[in-house]
Amino acid sequence: MSKDDFSRLVEEEVSSGGILYMDAIVMCAGRTGIEVEDAAKLCSKTVKQMLQAESEELNLMEKVSSRLPI
Repeated sequence: MSKDDFSRLVEEEVSSGGILYMDAIVMCAGRTGIEVEDAAKLCSKTVKQMLQAESEELNLMEKVSSRLPI
């Protein structure tokens, strides 16, 4: 499966199901028989950015600051 195909499946799942990106990635990996660890390699940059933003919003990871520390 190509990176574009997998990313499209994830995007479709998020938009139609109203679920989180993490859940969509796990679901799509399970449906296609891909290990979750390998699914990260198949996610596009856009999907990874959306996953990061979602994770920051849910406090699952620290927010990335674009400002330099003073």
